[in-house]
Amino acid sequence: DKEESNNTSQLPINATQGVPASSTGIATSSQAAQWHKQRRKEMLQKYSDRISPLERSSSSNVLGLSLLFLSNASLLAMAYLSGKAWNPLQIFLAAIFPGSMFSLWTLQILHDCLHGSLLPKPSSRPLPSLKHDNNNNNHVKKKKKLQSLLLFWGSMPSFFGYHLYLRHGHLSHHKS
Repeated sequence: DKEESNNTSQLPINATQGVPASSTGIATSSQAAQWHKQRRKEMLQKYSDRISPLERSSSSNVLGLSLLFLSNASLLAMAYLSGKAWNPLQIFLAAIFPGSMFSLWTLQILHDCLHGSLLPKPSSRPLPSLKHDNNNNNHVKKKKKLQSLLLFWGSMPSFFGYHLYLRHGHLSHHKS
């Protein structure tokens, strides 16, 4: 296993260079994306009995949602204080730390939400109903709706920076 890991875990030197558009004009995925896709396929072939149950059962919703609330409340409080009580040096220092840390937490948690790893998976406990609905087959629709609401409201107070990028721009680097 270690020998295989050493042979396949290194990205090629030119892996970050994009692959040219095909003759149809549709861009193909980058070499790095292709490498990750192939590596995931290899790992699932070899260890699917261990990886698949972990993917289905893991979520970080309690910790992630708590930190999202903490970071956004802190950013909001710092924004208020910077306009009411702080001098320019205090604003600058708060922006460097802890402001940048809270901003990064918000972005990463929303990124997890966008990719579906923040909320429970279909095989784990059901999501709370967004509407009165007795049909459990709507789990995916409920999760998408909840993800969309979390992405919008979780982006506050940085709506334009995070919501618009994650909602309309981020997934383009995953397309193949």
